[in-house]
Amino acid sequence: MAWVPSSVVKLNVGGKYFETTVDTLTKYSDSMLSAWFSGKYSMQKDDNGYIFLDRDGDRFRHILNYLRCGTIHIGEDIRLLGEILEEAEYFGLQSLAQQLKEDILQCRLKQEEKECSPCGGTNNEDNLFHPVFESLDGFSSSQTSQGEPLLSLLPSSQEFRLDEDF
Repeated sequence: MAWVPSSVVKLNVGGKYFETTVDTLTKYSDSMLSAWFSGKYSMQKDDNGYIFLDRDGDRFRHILNYLRCGTIHIGEDIRLLGEILEEAEYFGLQSLAQQLKEDILQCRLKQEEKECSPCGGTNNEDNLFHPVFESLDGFSSSQTSQGEPLLSLLPSSQEFRLDEDF
């Protein structure tokens, strides 16, 4: 079947229904979608006449939005980023796959940074050099009740290093 570029295409992707244009689906000429809608291939249709793609419809929503506007807005959900990456690679959308790989890397770096922070993931530089200790009565304090610094209670013969002791 020869597809007219501006014609509307009705898709059934894993039971989710979408409508778009051939122009949108063929936006990236080196993609699998572009090849499918080039007119060289016969596309399977469901009982309602929709083109059937045996893929996850929830994931495809993100692929279609990328095709429409060239961006993707998933946030920092590494699992979802990985799922969309799988779809991008399946559909041959190399620019999207590269962007998702970079996003996943950035998310992993942020997670590692939070896990490695000595103050439980906060980026407050003051906390790195002035530890706050929680007293039994619920008030934060860096001093004893007599006003002396808590660090003075450490035996002087022991070395105290934040990077090892926390």
